[in-house]
Amino acid sequence: MSLSDQQSSFQTFVESQWKRLCTLNFGMNDAPQTFMVDVDVDEHERDNHQVIWTHLPIGAHGETLAITTHNSDEIDLSEHEIGDTGMAVLCANLSTTAVRTLDLDSNALTSRGGMTLATALGLDAAPHLVHLDLMCNSIGSEGAQALARAMSMSRLPELQYLILSGNSIGDAGAVAIARALANVRIKLQHLNLGTNGIDDAGCAALSSLLF
Repeated sequence: MSLSDQQSSFQTFVESQWKRLCTLNFGMNDAPQTFMVDVDVDEHERDNHQVIWTHLPIGAHGETLAITTHNSDEIDLSEHEIGDTGMAVLCANLSTTAVRTLDLDSNALTSRGGMTLATALGLDAAPHLVHLDLMCNSIGSEGAQALARAMSMSRLPELQYLILSGNSIGDAGAVAIARALANVRIKLQHLNLGTNGIDDAGCAALSSLLF
């Protein structure tokens, strides 16, 4: 599948998820204009529409995520239970941020959510990402392999912290991550793959990074 086909497919999926969420929350296909907040910005920024704050309906219990095109370098959604649907909403808006830290610890994500995130990252949605925490989800080997593909495409050149503990990625996921790290120039300093059911093959692949 070509890059343009991937972008089109991902956009179609995101739009369908957004419409579903808006229908559930607002009874319409899009969020109402009141689903915004005012911020204090200087006259130049306001006149040039450089700062926009948006609240996204993203949590399982009515939580919203406030993001802005001006200053969203850290997004902390740990223990918000956003699920795969919430992940789709987040990924649709990642490129409007300058995110460097993305904490998605304990969010009931499955392989689908992991692949959604990986697809977005592979399309340069977060080129300045330094810290990615997906601890205590269930992205599995498919999600881990998808993330590895994004890293292999050199889409995460600034990544230093990758936390995937407690995701059941198994040997297949571990091997994919190890190969991605071995084949690209990346600044990774911290890798946590604990409690993932990794056996001999995965451990061998990861240990090869040390030599």
